Amino acid sequence: MKSWPILLLFCLLSFLVAAEEKPAADFQEPPLQLSLDDGNKTIPIEIDKPFQLEPLQAKSPLTLRIKPFRTFMIPGVSFPYQKHYTFKVEDKAECTSWQLTGTPSLIMLFRFKKSLDQNIMFSAMVAGMMAQYKKENVKSSEATIELGGHKLSGQMLTINLAGQTLIQELYAFTVKETVFIIMIMDKPGKDGQPSEEGVRQKKLLKEGFRLEEEKKAP
Repeated sequence: MKSWPILLLFCLLSFLVAAEEKPAADFQEPPLQLSLDDGNKTIPIEIDKPFQLEPLQAKSPLTLRIKPFRTFMIPGVSFPYQKHYTFKVEDKAECTSWQLTGTPSLIMLFRFKKSLDQNIMFSAMVAGMMAQYKKENVKSSEATIELGGHKLSGQMLTINLAGQTLIQELYAFTVKETVFIIMIMDKPGKDGQPSEEGVRQKKLLKEGFRLEEEKKAP
């Protein structure tokens, strides 16, 4: 029985060491993006970081603004997403996944840890999704999307469950031998059209999606 406190302490220390080894950008929610402006000039502000007011007119009223999006950024990939989306990350042995959830749209990004064939992984994920929802409830069709100048081909799953329709688009890409799969989900309105939130998010992805190899700011 006396060994339990030592074992628990060892487990705690192991957890803390493991947590310190994880890149902060991978596991922390991106901060809100702020700015100050005097009506003519604008300066960006980062929370918990100092900034200078010299570029602004000291006697002019200043306005603090919050940008309508955050920037998701991990090694290899970055893109803007709407600031009200919730953030969740799950780290498993085979892959790390990030879930950015709005109402009713959602983005998931999967990063696989082993050097695997992109096409094999993509086919396996699509098959897994169809099995999860049961094939009789899912219609699969080819899809394309433009993400920051990258034209990707993938699959669109139209899912009908309990009288509701969900649209899931899945696309795969590789950055420096690391395979990623991005899933974009939306719940269309009664008229069958995409939600306004989903349309806004796709516009952000089209304009702001970046890969590390491009060496461009998001």
